[in-house]
Amino acid sequence: MHPIKILVTGATGMLGIRILKLLKSNPAYHVFSIGRSGSGSDHITCDITDIEVFAGIIEKLCPDYIVHCAANTDIQHCEKEKDYTYKLHVLTSRLIASCTNLKKSVFISTDSVFDGSKGDYKENDFIAPLNYYALTKALAEECFINASHPSIVLRTNMFGFNEPAKSSLFEWAWNSLNQGKEISGYNNVFFNPLYVGTIAQIIVAVLENDITGLLHIGSSEALSKYAFIQKIADIFDFPRELIKPFQADDKGVLKRPLNTTLNTQYFQEMSGITLPDIDIELMKLAGDFKKQIIDQL
Repeated sequence: MHPIKILVTGATGMLGIRILKLLKSNPAYHVFSIGRSGSGSDHITCDITDIEVFAGIIEKLCPDYIVHCAANTDIQHCEKEKDYTYKLHVLTSRLIASCTNLKKSVFISTDSVFDGSKGDYKENDFIAPLNYYALTKALAEECFINASHPSIVLRTNMFGFNEPAKSSLFEWAWNSLNQGKEISGYNNVFFNPLYVGTIAQIIVAVLENDITGLLHIGSSEALSKYAFIQKIADIFDFPRELIKPFQADDKGVLKRPLNTTLNTQYFQEMSGITLPDIDIELMKLAGDFKKQIIDQL
């Protein structure tokens, strides 16, 4: 029996790295990764925005599953480089969604497709993207919802750390607090994020079962970005006094939604997976961060 071929895009990103580790630990899978950087015998170096080249790779590889993580989450960069962003988010998604020989695809979307006016969003709530990043992710969702094979769209908000380090919310907060710097956290921006390690586990769990369609995943309670950073301070024994509350302005040129909390009831009923609370998620992150980063400093 041939191993199941899985292709992971965005495999050097915060989530992609963790998905690869999990999938590669299963001998039933032959896992391939693709991205502009990266290395290894089963890594394909390619800018997937070159749609013709990317299409040729998929055709030659003929994977059973594709997990599409590749994204540009720098909202300002997305506004400046609209052509590239459209190719990366929409055209790659259109290509993958059009593959008739796939057993399943998984697309990682975002809570940013909502305008943040109410929170506790369900899967069938009206979407209203406020910026170009969110708009292109919404258009990509549409591709997968109408895919020519079974597909899953997972809307979420994630936190974690990169290897090598980058500038995610957690990394920025930890580095600043570790240096004793004062930082501000939005006390009027609410979310219910999941640790990337948990999201990776969920993706692997839903890959080979009968679940398809649009699903929301997130931690079991909502909190502000300010409260989230306070929890980071607590878990790593940094003084809370370094963190100041700050009000986000939703009237600026670059609009960001204020409350994108996701209602996860449908996913939990469909999958039988109970989603964790934020304190459990931060404990997981702290354990991994200590092992992989702090102990090596």
